[in-house]
Amino acid sequence: MHPKFADSPPLSSSTDEALATSLIPAREYADRERILDAMGGLVCEFEMPTFRLVHLSKGVEALLGYRRDWWLGQSGFCRQIIVDTDWRLLLRACAGTLRTGRDHHLELRMRGADGEIVWLRGLVQRVTGDPHASLLRAVVRDVSETRNAEARADAMSSRDGVTGLPNRRALRELLLQQVGESRRRHERLALLHLDLDRFKLVNETLGYEIGDQLLIAVGGRIRGALREGDVVARIGDDEFAVVLGDVQGPETAARVANQLLEVIAEAHLGDDVEGTRCSGSIGISLFPDDTVDADQILIYAEMATQTVKANGGRDYRFYTPRMNSSALERLNLVRHLDQALSRDELELHYQPQFDVSSGRLIGAEALLRWQHPELGCVPPHQFVPLAEETGDIVAIGRWVIDQACRQIAAWDAAGVTVPRVAINVSVAQFQHDVHEDVLTALERHGVRPDRLEIEITETLLMQDFAGALQSIEPLAARGVTFAIDDFGTGYSSLSMLNRLPVQAVKLDRSFVTGLSRDDGVSVPIVTAVIAMAHSLGLTVVAEGVETDDQLSTLDRLGCDEFQGFLRSRAVTATAFVRTFFTENPHVDIASLPHRSERVPQPRIAIGARHGT
Repeated sequence: MHPKFADSPPLSSSTDEALATSLIPAREYADRERILDAMGGLVCEFEMPTFRLVHLSKGVEALLGYRRDWWLGQSGFCRQIIVDTDWRLLLRACAGTLRTGRDHHLELRMRGADGEIVWLRGLVQRVTGDPHASLLRAVVRDVSETRNAEARADAMSSRDGVTGLPNRRALRELLLQQVGESRRRHERLALLHLDLDRFKLVNETLGYEIGDQLLIAVGGRIRGALREGDVVARIGDDEFAVVLGDVQGPETAARVANQLLEVIAEAHLGDDVEGTRCSGSIGISLFPDDTVDADQILIYAEMATQTVKANGGRDYRFYTPRMNSSALERLNLVRHLDQALSRDELELHYQPQFDVSSGRLIGAEALLRWQHPELGCVPPHQFVPLAEETGDIVAIGRWVIDQACRQIAAWDAAGVTVPRVAINVSVAQFQHDVHEDVLTALERHGVRPDRLEIEITETLLMQDFAGALQSIEPLAARGVTFAIDDFGTGYSSLSMLNRLPVQAVKLDRSFVTGLSRDDGVSVPIVTAVIAMAHSLGLTVVAEGVETDDQLSTLDRLGCDEFQGFLRSRAVTATAFVRTFFTENPHVDIASLPHRSERVPQPRIAIGARHGT
């Protein structure tokens, strides 16, 4: 029993007095009580404006634990047990009923005799036959179970189901409150938007259960790195947001960002679960420095994060106004990229590959180009990462595979023999049955599998070796050849190379560039890579060769093949034939599929993936 009411004595004398002075004759009291009790729930009739109880049903005992005769005739019942913040609700309902004569609905909370809060829902109505129009009746029922269920549902709707942290909806409400407080106190606020790098790969290679466990670990480490009053929320599949109040300056936000990058790098599921180490990219916006709008703060932080990711991730950056225009350009590029395939704006250019010793043409690498009617030639380093991020790379990659096989067949039909054509395949394609796309294209165009070479990055192998091997083996069994691109940047092990059915490794262009500078590092590395590859029976291809000195050094070190601007940049299929096969009388250039020549723009990136 609630201590406030535990010692309250029965009020029999007061009850008699109340019945004697009531507007309702005492002889009618018993009949009225039976009627009120039969209505169910809690029914009380009281005078206004004193709230003196005239009648009270037995429901007060069942619902609240109070004896009816303790309160009957008293004026303090409602005021004492109604929760303070709900008292005005009752006052407004009573005033409305007295003024209009109409019933008024209400919902309020009362304290039971045991101190528990009980939710009551019902209406206030005028008691008919009251000559003074001051007698009101409240009829309410217990809706605590319903309200508690609604509260649980509301709590669930504002919480992330995996980490238990506030979700995006809750973050917005918290952010509105924090901004209001910071404005009143003239304080600075910082919002950090955090995106896990390559988290999607964890889900798709290790499964969503492992991914969820990693999210929980990351969320816990972030929470542990913050002050008690700071807010952390999960607002997307791989996104978190942190709200820092009372920030002294940008340096405070930068210090926290550095701490978060460190704790994220430490968040993994143990050495027995490979592939769960992760990194993060963080964007930071400040109130009121960047904006005074709560919604805009998050948008600006997300823009800053995108800038970090575009530059390789694993870092933090503050929002700058310039990011606004960059974001608009990016959105515009996404919109156009989505239509590039259907509008026939994509094209493959081909960069020849040569034998280092003899200079003989031994193949070509197909490189993707996008010629937009308004934007011009969009550099691959701009649109390829964007396509990977949006998922468009899967459809584009499928088109590249088909187009390369189509071109091999067309060259063969015209008497042009290009021993092999290499194409780049992204991580996302390996996760979407790339082997089926390759086999379908080869069969559709009647191309022998050994005429196609697939280049995969060393980074892909490091991220998901088992998954890559599963996709590579069926194609290798059919005769498709493989090369490891950008070799030397991912520190792949000898055992890994020995297990892969690959035929070649491509030296990263940074090592080739270093040969010209004689930086003291590139020559030993290139020498070691060539020796290692040859010991495994692999061919070594150097890309980005631009000078005679580089080629001479590669020849001396035993490199097998090369490509680069020294001999030719990537050109259209027609230009490729005209440049390297015009002396062959068996070549029927007129029979080749012709596409209008496009003059390469100077913006084409050198060394970008898909864009050498």
